[in-house]
Amino acid sequence: MPSLADLLARAQTSLVAGDSRGCLHACDGILATQPQHPEALHFAGLAHAALNDRAKGIDCIRQAVGSAPTFAAAWSNLGSLLMDEGHLAEAEHALRTAIRHGQPSFTSPLYNLGNLLRHQGRLTEAEDAYGKVLAVSPHHHATLYNLASTLQEHGRLDAALALAQTALRLAPQHAESAFLVGNLLRTQGRLAEALTAYDTALASDPDHAACHTNRGNLLSEQGRPLEALAAFQTALNAAPHNERYASNLLCALHYIDGITPEALLDAHLFWDQRYGCPEPRPAPPRPSRTGQPLTVGLVSADFGCHPVGWFCLPLLEGADSQDMRLVLYSDRLNEDQNTHRLEQAAFAFRRIRECDDEQVAEMIAADGIDVLIDASGHTGHNRLSLFANRAAPLQASWAAYVGTTGVAAMDLLLADACQIPAGDETLYRERVIRLPVGYVPYAAPPYAPPPQPRQMGAPLTFGSFNNPVKLSEGILQQWALLLGSVPTARLLVKFRHLDDPATAQHLRMRFAAAGGDISRLDIEGGAPHAEMLAAYHRVDVALDTAPYSGGLTTLEALWMGVPVITMPGRTFASRHSLSHLTHLGLAELCGQDWDDYRAKAASLITDSARLARYRDTLRPRLQASPLMNGAGFARHLSQALRAVWEET
Repeated sequence: MPSLADLLARAQTSLVAGDSRGCLHACDGILATQPQHPEALHFAGLAHAALNDRAKGIDCIRQAVGSAPTFAAAWSNLGSLLMDEGHLAEAEHALRTAIRHGQPSFTSPLYNLGNLLRHQGRLTEAEDAYGKVLAVSPHHHATLYNLASTLQEHGRLDAALALAQTALRLAPQHAESAFLVGNLLRTQGRLAEALTAYDTALASDPDHAACHTNRGNLLSEQGRPLEALAAFQTALNAAPHNERYASNLLCALHYIDGITPEALLDAHLFWDQRYGCPEPRPAPPRPSRTGQPLTVGLVSADFGCHPVGWFCLPLLEGADSQDMRLVLYSDRLNEDQNTHRLEQAAFAFRRIRECDDEQVAEMIAADGIDVLIDASGHTGHNRLSLFANRAAPLQASWAAYVGTTGVAAMDLLLADACQIPAGDETLYRERVIRLPVGYVPYAAPPYAPPPQPRQMGAPLTFGSFNNPVKLSEGILQQWALLLGSVPTARLLVKFRHLDDPATAQHLRMRFAAAGGDISRLDIEGGAPHAEMLAAYHRVDVALDTAPYSGGLTTLEALWMGVPVITMPGRTFASRHSLSHLTHLGLAELCGQDWDDYRAKAASLITDSARLARYRDTLRPRLQASPLMNGAGFARHLSQALRAVWEET
């Protein structure tokens, strides 16, 4: 008959070898004669847990620590099992008990305590726990990685990057470490280094869908839309059931030269067919709101210093609550001064980041929302799944997305006659509602400096402050031809991603390949918003992009007294500037074709008197226009929504 020591050794060996039933058999031999034997109970608990009977495993280990209250390893494993089951308070007690009774070199409970605290958002305490592990085991890879992730969440990016890079050096094949390094470098604007880190991660894990996605986002930021599109497609291939990855692909399509509204419609309809809700909630009845306020909800993650935030401000601050009550449902992570300004202007402001769709739908119902407006579309952190399952009697898309969402339950698309010309209704799944005063209003930042007269002797300068993802091969070719026709002019391209030297150099190479003279191309990176606006003092004529036109960027150039030359196409994304300029009475700045685009720009930049008039008059013209009349926009929006609401 085997001795107790033999049975314990057999139980441990079996457990390590993955033979959980063999471990239990050995433990049973001990517990038959010593039912409170702590080590046997401990091994039995771990074996039961390995066999997916966690409740029995927890019960056995509870008995073990009951028999041996200072049994640190048992307390540690009990804490881990309780944490896995979501019993966090009990888990924390068990882990702290293990730490109290264990030797200083016993770091497992400290590591798991750090994980628990991080999960609870107690980042400072988690950082302390991980730090104590590293004080004993400075090369503990998992702790280095988790502490780096914790510091990232704390916003301590430099320290996080140093730890993540150490973790990657210790485990060069660990894809998650390389992925984290890439994310941290990208956050710091070090795009070329981040791309290398992403490629390192993918070399270890070629099907890492999130890495392909972030790599696609980075390539977009570098102005490489075709490569970004391929990365998003690879991410979707790796995770075909992820609707977010499919949405990324749809967003990327709008930046591709030659994309047609027909192709965009087909792609968005396919998204809804595959990822939408096949049986959404039925639309509730719409009782008359005559003589009553219409209650309108807006859902977005961009209620802040973002184009959506700037477009929403005049609407909210101009709306009459006796006519239309505006309730904001905010998914925003990093709130700012615009967030707080929007919150003050809203009838009600709900933070929904921690809520699932069902909770948000219940909130919307409790708020009595008549019309729910999506202000995200397929962009990041969207709630299209909420709309797909119908959360309100009437649902509309507005302000954020550039065309159809494809969602069957999205009833309306709010636009104007410039964004969607008459006859193009069949290119959009939603019913098109054209507002008479432009598709969005504009609120200028209060810190924007006034326009300045052109400096004597300064070179003639075209400018584009658009996101590099909008700098398609086609538009670079047009700009190269334009510079060739105005030999004394320069081109200033400015955006925050261009701080990265490799990204700036890539743009130079693309411009040269398009036939441009790179000696006349000036590239600048980001700046605080007020300084960026002041940079328009050095620009004579702003050049719009294609096939994705400037929206807020165009309005900011006009606010700074700089005329914008645009060439609209057929897609919604290509017609933003056309809308803004038309409602300002500036159709003379809209090209009829690319030859006309270049001719208008070349003629304007050499007409100093006309440039001076624009510099003096564009801001007051914008101030007096419907684009900056928030109250007027709110009235027209209310009238349009009421007209649909009252239909039988």
